[in-house]
Amino acid sequence: MRSSDVDGLKQKLAGIVAVMLAVLFLEQVITAAAEQELLAWGIAIAAVIFALGYFIRSHPPSK
Repeated sequence: MRSSDVDGLKQKLAGIVAVMLAVLFLEQVITAAAEQELLAWGIAIAAVIFALGYFIRSHPPSK
């Protein structure tokens, strides 16, 4: 994982965070007992992943 500039590093880090959040959500799907709790987790994680996606798209890497 080499990155020649800060923008590329930020994009890679945002992608890694999104994948980690998805794995965390899948863990909650397996262990959650209450459906309402699972819904809250899903909405919160989806909001963070959406924000990261917006951040990546609005700051394209400079060439």
